[in-house]
Amino acid sequence: MNLVLITDIFGITAHLLKISKQLNAQIIDPYAGALMHFSDEATAYAYFSNNIGLDCYLDIVSEKFEQLDTVTVAIGFSVGASVLWRYGADDLRGKLQRGYCFYGSQIRNYLQLVPNYPLQLILPKHEPHFSVAQLAADLAGCENLTIIKTEYLHGFMNQCSVNYDHQACQKHLQLLKEKYN
Repeated sequence: MNLVLITDIFGITAHLLKISKQLNAQIIDPYAGALMHFSDEATAYAYFSNNIGLDCYLDIVSEKFEQLDTVTVAIGFSVGASVLWRYGADDLRGKLQRGYCFYGSQIRNYLQLVPNYPLQLILPKHEPHFSVAQLAADLAGCENLTIIKTEYLHGFMNQCSVNYDHQACQKHLQLLKEKYN
């Protein structure tokens, strides 16, 4: 099984490299593999927004998936989850077997899309800019979608985030390891 991690706005970090090693996963990031070393989320967000953007990141991810020889399981974090959601509606070639979207807040802007493979949406307990409960309600009944509501905040899997939660991260990593290692 081929596993791919799709990064958030921080791109490749030391912590994500550890996760990729634990899961034996490849990484797709918006910065062509460059380690960006952002000092905080605001800096990372500004850089991503001004230099990459969601549409460009979707193009990057789509191009990488088209190069894959094997069916893949993809795990997206934050903006990576939002890109995975968008890609999932267009994956007509069957490149992906399954997807996991951790706290993809931009998904709320693409509710009309339906993934073409089983996808699990892992939601935070709260988002400052929209209602997580409303998002879950809007997507309830969506084909190929399972919604998991957590007690953690957006970024709980990312050590660079102020919302990082070590126990939650380890719990979700363990679930993925049990399934794919």
